[in-house]
Amino acid sequence: MNVPPMTGPLRIETIDGHPWVVGDGMACLCGDRAEAEALLGDLRLRLGNPLLDAVRVAFRELAARGWITQIERDTTGAVCRAFDMNPEAPGFAAACHPLAEDHVVIEVGEGVGDEEADLVAAGVVAGALRAVGLATAVELRGDAAAVVASH
Repeated sequence: MNVPPMTGPLRIETIDGHPWVVGDGMACLCGDRAEAEALLGDLRLRLGNPLLDAVRVAFRELAARGWITQIERDTTGAVCRAFDMNPEAPGFAAACHPLAEDHVVIEVGEGVGDEEADLVAAGVVAGALRAVGLATAVELRGDAAAVVASH
């Protein structure tokens, strides 16, 4: 079986009909495309990604200032719970979704339709992201606010 080149950035390549996750000095044969995509996402999170690393720095700063009380990581990036300085408030949630390698969308809001509160929270998130060197835009998406961040 031919092993694809392990140089370059992490990516999925199909060789002789078999999906591989390759790059950064490694090559992993996967059972199917879904497994390869899951592995690629996990490796990018574990090995780092400059954009997601910047988001993590911003989230740690928000946590240090009391805006985030708990950070839970998952395969999409970082999920924050109880995103509110007021401990008696229902709490905000912020989910970070990396899109390709050039930008992320961070959904911010309570999920109860309070668009004004969502926009306030999104403004705080956007400010923290700008402080770590990312460009940001705040917009409403459905019932919640979203921050789009990029290098």
